[in-house]
Amino acid sequence: MTLRFIALALFLLPLAGCAGDTAEVTVDIEGETHTHAIETEDTLYDLLDRHHDLEVDTTEHGVMLQGVDDLSATLPGSFIHISGPDGEDVQAGIEELELEAGDYYTFSLDWYDEDAERLAAAIEELRNAGKETFVDAGDFYALMAMEHDHTDVDFDMDALAGEGVYGLAREILLADIWGEDVSERIDELETDYSFDHPYTASLQAAALAVAEGDEQLIASYLEDLEARMPLEDDLDSAAHAYLALQLIDHDTDFEEQLLDTLEANLHEHPYGNNAATYAWMTMAYVAAGRDVFGPENGESPLEALLDLQSEEGLFYFAADDDETDSQFASPQAYLALVTALRSIEEETPHPYRTGSP
Repeated sequence: MTLRFIALALFLLPLAGCAGDTAEVTVDIEGETHTHAIETEDTLYDLLDRHHDLEVDTTEHGVMLQGVDDLSATLPGSFIHISGPDGEDVQAGIEELELEAGDYYTFSLDWYDEDAERLAAAIEELRNAGKETFVDAGDFYALMAMEHDHTDVDFDMDALAGEGVYGLAREILLADIWGEDVSERIDELETDYSFDHPYTASLQAAALAVAEGDEQLIASYLEDLEARMPLEDDLDSAAHAYLALQLIDHDTDFEEQLLDTLEANLHEHPYGNNAATYAWMTMAYVAAGRDVFGPENGESPLEALLDLQSEEGLFYFAADDDETDSQFASPQAYLALVTALRSIEEETPHPYRTGSP
């Protein structure tokens, strides 16, 4: 009897050990591995949702993974690539994929658009090289770019660069895109509005348009612009006027005239070919729905702009400059690159709006 009991105990001992084992799955997120216990009927989505910070979009085709922990695919043209236990691409949706003990899943950032990948790399280099300088300087264009770029920044509007109506218009455009109340600022701008220069006048008109300001002032802007057309001696102002007109309800043919001016002088800038002008041309082309990645006739302003980026990320103002320009050309190039990247998934993105006008 005693021998039978001992034999039975020895037989059951390994079975008891197996029953207590925990089934586990490992996930590799950009080289960082995590091993988790799985529960009955767990899907990959269940496991990730239980142990990680997720960002997902729910579509008619199922759950689309946009982010997991620090891995994010929110940039246009990007997606999160998932490979399964056999190393092959996962075909099923994460909410449908049932888990088995020992499974190993790898998550990495990938791109379905080569232009987006190339542009995102250029933006990252520029941001890494210039972010601190841009924020310290209170640069409007860089701050606007960071908003579109989903870059976190701690900034006080009182530190924004620019004085008078020029600075006020910048405040309105930035505050509007941040979702802040601009009523007091717009009242002040309507009182002090100036037509001294077409560039600043267009910036003020854009601010009035986004804040639904004085329509009579906007009408006066159009009259002033007509007298200055076609602005071929100031391409930055021509591009800026085009962008302002995109926000204004009008019945002129100024936009077509301004695009003609930009196209005719694509590489013939009055002050020498430079990054700032190429940046504004790029933004105007994108807002017009032009394909800046695959131009049919010659080089695009975007390609010319990218040729002026240095190895460390900042931009030269002109090709023969010895030093990069972090105060003028680089912030404007930043906004142009981000606007161009948005065009991968948006039809006509505008630098002063979060969506197409």
